[in-house]
Amino acid sequence: MPNATYIIAIDFDADGLYTGNDIITSDVIEMSWRCGGRDYASQLVGRSTSGFCSLTVTNETGKYNSFNSASALYGNLLPGRKIKITMDGVAMFRGFLDTIEPLPHISGIHRAIIRGIGPFAYIAQRKVSIALQQNKTTDQLIGTVLTEAGWPAGDTVNDAGLTTLKWFQTGGKVDVLSALREIEAAEFGFINENKSGQIVFHNRHHRMNTSVSTTSQATLTDAPAGALRYNAIKQMDPLKEVFNIIEATVRGFTVQASAVLWTLPEAAATNDSPPIDVGETKVFWAQYPNPQSPAQASFVSAWTTLVATTDYLAFDAADGTGENLTANCTVVLTKFDNAMKISISHNAVRKAYVTFLQARGTPIYENDPTVIKAEDSTSKTKYGERTFPIGSRWIPTTDEATDYTNFILGIYKDPRPILRLTINAEMSAAAISFAANREVADRVTVVASGAADLGISADFFIEAQTHRVTNGGKSHKLELDVSPTDGFGGFWSLGNSLLGVDTKLAY
Repeated sequence: MPNATYIIAIDFDADGLYTGNDIITSDVIEMSWRCGGRDYASQLVGRSTSGFCSLTVTNETGKYNSFNSASALYGNLLPGRKIKITMDGVAMFRGFLDTIEPLPHISGIHRAIIRGIGPFAYIAQRKVSIALQQNKTTDQLIGTVLTEAGWPAGDTVNDAGLTTLKWFQTGGKVDVLSALREIEAAEFGFINENKSGQIVFHNRHHRMNTSVSTTSQATLTDAPAGALRYNAIKQMDPLKEVFNIIEATVRGFTVQASAVLWTLPEAAATNDSPPIDVGETKVFWAQYPNPQSPAQASFVSAWTTLVATTDYLAFDAADGTGENLTANCTVVLTKFDNAMKISISHNAVRKAYVTFLQARGTPIYENDPTVIKAEDSTSKTKYGERTFPIGSRWIPTTDEATDYTNFILGIYKDPRPILRLTINAEMSAAAISFAANREVADRVTVVASGAADLGISADFFIEAQTHRVTNGGKSHKLELDVSPTDGFGGFWSLGNSLLGVDTKLAY
């Protein structure tokens, strides 16, 4: 049986070269990895997950022990170092070192487990605060969020967004993946990681227009003589993603006139004005909405730069008497979406009291929300009512929400097969090539009407792929989660199709 050639490297010295001690291939006993993909093989309910790798390595000299000063890697066994795995020269996983767990054995073989994570897990703990964005496409917004999270633009690959969001903001600091998923849901797109360690955004037409998604790349079969014969197959519960009521909520907003949005509760009138000592800087946070805001208050379009005497006053007495020190104050502002940081210092020779402080801005009020529903009575009769709420607050119009919900309903009102297949990649050169070159969203044909007896012979999209390599590289098992392509094809193409006869409109 043919064997693939693997190279495993970790950029321990962070020089980007992957040379010398960075190459750890000879130490690796067994390994597994996964490059992003969905946690469940469904374009509707499946969510993108971070990739990972797990490398079991020999550790006889204590090379991978972080407290071993005799190790050639001492001081460089640090989280965040880049990892890459290649197979026959093809990138299979790129991510970041997470943990190293030594497994010493007093009378046996010392080993260690090296764990790596993909881009999503690497940035998952980062928080972003996105100020109000207006009339931006989904790909533009994804770029804004990733830039705010500190992710390099060169490691992002985005399709052009097909939906323009009238409004978007985070309402304070939120984790980066939550912000990305709201944008993803507004588009019915998919944000994922690829094998090269990039964050990738597919718009909702990606699988309708990309050659590897429109043309089957291989046939996976249960036939004994098949070139790509799987050795195990499992069908998931098809009722898990049956939905016959699809709901989308459209939120409208109205920009109001400039107004006072926040006032410091401590003031001269109550004789508790906050003091600022000489050489001190005091920080105040204006928040909006707040308990005094109207019920429909939603967020701030723009904060107004503070004006002396209009927006703040300072005196040398807490009750607002004595010398007016307002002109001695220096105010530095940092404006966020629903908050403004106000830093005040002064150059007076004595203590100053902030006797009045307010923040003005342009508020935006939320209009009455509109719920759009698409329902199928036949499906409800068969399977009971099954509701799926679209998870984005930013669908721009009721017209788009109508198209969106009808599109989803047409696909998911009836059961569809979800499959997991296991392939021994080392069984043939064709299987090795297949394992090396496939990505999430690639189309494959699955035949499961022979020995598997599932009565299935159809095309599917790859939604996740997990690799396990053992026995010194002689055994390579590839596990694929796949979703059916039906419902995501047969669309009208300008100049090539007869609308309503052999095709349908896409959303």
